[in-house]
Amino acid sequence: MRADDAGWPHDRLTTSGKRAKIAITAVMRKLVIIANALLRDDRLWSPKAA
Repeated sequence: MRADDAGWPHDRLTTSGKRAKIAITAVMRKLVIIANALLRDDRLWSPKAA
């Protein structure tokens, strides 16, 4: 996912009224969950094709 995509989670959250720190925390949480799932399943990261 690129930062200039319209679907960037931080931009979606801030335009819907969330404060910046809350939006950043939500994105960090999402990344931690993905990282834990990758470690649990012993997989490597592979970005989705657009």
